[in-house]
Amino acid sequence: MRKTAIVLIASALLAGTAVAADAPQQKPAAAKRFVHPKFENCHHEAHEHMGYGMGGYGMMGHQGGMMGGSDVKMLGPRTAIVLSLPLTAEQRASINKLTDKLQHDNWATMGTIMDDTGVLRDLYQAERRDPVAIDKTYQRIFDLKRQMIKGALDTENQIEDLLTPDQLKEFRARLQQQVR
Repeated sequence: MRKTAIVLIASALLAGTAVAADAPQQKPAAAKRFVHPKFENCHHEAHEHMGYGMGGYGMMGHQGGMMGGSDVKMLGPRTAIVLSLPLTAEQRASINKLTDKLQHDNWATMGTIMDDTGVLRDLYQAERRDPVAIDKTYQRIFDLKRQMIKGALDTENQIEDLLTPDQLKEFRARLQQQVR
């Protein structure tokens, strides 16, 4: 009798798990994509992939660094606004050329920064830390970051120079909306 009860309970448990395994799985609800309030009125494919990436706001604009995966990966919100304007194919091609050049230039610079970061690590892990060597290494890194900032600002200015007077007017209006 006891064996029969155990067999029945075990069978019921197995049957229950088999039914549960065959039950259709519910898909989790899709997470709503976060859109920063500054960009909710800008409708361009570049905004789908923007992220903070390496560097954060101060280093290479609001979108961060090279891992953004969009046309504005090295530039800030001003360029995102430009890209949301109705641009001609020629304007987009020129913008792509400018951002490609900036990315190429910054790629080499980022490699040097990463090398210097490794030097810093070694200097900090030394038995006796050398403040002068650490200071010089930080200075090299800061100079390279400033160089990248200058390059991004120059590129943004060149991109904005491509706009027609009407586009420039719309750009300035959207820029003012961002400030509010």
